[in-house]
Amino acid sequence: MMGTTHLAIGVGSVMVLNRFVPLWDDSQGLMLTMGAAVVSSLLADIDEPGSMISRMLKLNTKSGVIATVRSSLTGAHRMTTHTPDFAGVIVCLPLIVLLGLWLSLPLATSPITIERILFLMSLRGVCVALAVGYLSHLIADAMTPHGIPLFFFDGQVHLLPRGLRIRTGEIEEYLVVGVPMLLIVGIAVLK
Repeated sequence: MMGTTHLAIGVGSVMVLNRFVPLWDDSQGLMLTMGAAVVSSLLADIDEPGSMISRMLKLNTKSGVIATVRSSLTGAHRMTTHTPDFAGVIVCLPLIVLLGLWLSLPLATSPITIERILFLMSLRGVCVALAVGYLSHLIADAMTPHGIPLFFFDGQVHLLPRGLRIRTGEIEEYLVVGVPMLLIVGIAVLK
């Protein structure tokens, strides 16, 4: 799928989730959470030559070379960054960092202040957005003809039957994004 599709699905998913489980309390939390959703919804394509995130980070030369060599050796379109096991690392890493921040609070020398608790609570939205954005990317790519690898160098996962798989740039991709976006806007407006 296209980068804009991944952005729309990832950010939209975080917005809908926020409607039911508040992820931010203020404008700073909103900006951090949405920024995390944007980055994570594109992150799986970092090893794809010419992907939106590679262009944004100006990684076309390095990333493009890595992806070209990888594709020529394996013949695969999506590899390590599209596997569920790699997604597990991406999902768990922010939680480990958040736990580390919580445990690093100097409880013996200074009390836990409301500011510290609020700061750590504001990061919960970032952690959730990183997970939701990345997982939404994998789910969307698993609906395409290429699917995603189950594990590194092992089989493909498809969420749709062969005849219903969504081809990049086709009308189905726009429908997959357009209809949910209308629902997301409706949910956001109907507080």
